[in-house]
Amino acid sequence: LAVVRDEKGTPFNWVLFTPSKDSLEVWDAGSGSVMEMGRLLETKGSDKLLYGLSRVAFGSGNMRRQYWFKTDWKGENCSGVKLIKLKRDCEKPMQDMIGASSFNIACHEPSDI
Repeated sequence: LAVVRDEKGTPFNWVLFTPSKDSLEVWDAGSGSVMEMGRLLETKGSDKLLYGLSRVAFGSGNMRRQYWFKTDWKGENCSGVKLIKLKRDCEKPMQDMIGASSFNIACHEPSDI
């Protein structure tokens, strides 16, 4: 999480976490932009509930601007009472542990990213 939050952090610019009430457990992370994250979610995340943070940058030099956005991912094949309870119990703690962001995106399929 610290690497993604760092404006020049390498090697990662996005990270996804499994739901938890009291810790951040990394499911996966990458350096290939949100497109890489979308492809990963498409191939391995259809049955997952995940929370994440991504860093995107625009411009260069003095004009470079960084933005961070949270991702709330609920795969298209996620369902059931256990999932609803897990989401209800973990959503607020996950948001608090991940911290501040420029905006939040709720995603249910890779094209949402």
